[in-house]
Amino acid sequence: MRTSAEMLSLSLQNERFFQEPEEVSRETVRNASQGDASAFAQIVRLCYPRCLRFAMRFAITREDAEECVQDTFVRLHRALPRYVERQRFNAWLFRILANRCRTARHRARFRIAQLSKLETRSMCVQDESFGASERLAHALDALPSQNRSAFLLRHVEGFSYVQIAAITGVTITAARMRVSRACSQLRQAVSGTTA
Repeated sequence: MRTSAEMLSLSLQNERFFQEPEEVSRETVRNASQGDASAFAQIVRLCYPRCLRFAMRFAITREDAEECVQDTFVRLHRALPRYVERQRFNAWLFRILANRCRTARHRARFRIAQLSKLETRSMCVQDESFGASERLAHALDALPSQNRSAFLLRHVEGFSYVQIAAITGVTITAARMRVSRACSQLRQAVSGTTA
């Protein structure tokens, strides 16, 4: 029987692409910021899969995730002329995406809360037949957004703590703490124990 840490590791390995995505060159970003449509299209082509994967783990539904990513690229297109090259492009892009995902998640939770008031039965019945992967998905969904974001950036997207700090706008220590708390909560959820 596998431990909860092994189950968590296996689940995450299935999510992560083993080959690092191609980086967007400074020249491509510079050209896109000057209005070059083909350079912007290249940014979208290189970044869209990774952004969608992140958003799908953060958002409520696939449609919400796709909408978040599309909105992120619209916002990126508008903001590119103001981009300062001393910032790391991926960190800047993922900061926009994470903010958009948090907003979408908040709105989705509000809609769900409104719907649940209309229903007479609970929408969140726990089923004892859930396996470890279902418990992991539910536990990931239940994490506070800042911890979920840091966890996904670290363990699914493979960003360093320095990059996570830049993306989320917190210190490196805070980024480490958020990832650590998320891992602890996920381990407890997968193993079925409480703190």
